[in-house]
Amino acid sequence: MEKIIEQYKDMMKFLSRECEKIMGHSLCKCSIVGMGSLGRSEITPYSDFEHIALLEGVQEKEN
Repeated sequence: MEKIIEQYKDMMKFLSRECEKIMGHSLCKCSIVGMGSLGRSEITPYSDFEHIALLEGVQEKEN
């Protein structure tokens, strides 16, 4: 199971880097976090891919 967890993490890192290549560097601090079975370290080859992008708080400008 540890090998599968590392493979999922590597896949998340790869996808994050590919998105950054396309969209450019983030203007604020950000993090991609695995949720569900990955977050609990219970992932299997048939688990879904649940993750969330966390962004540093940004306040909107008025007009």
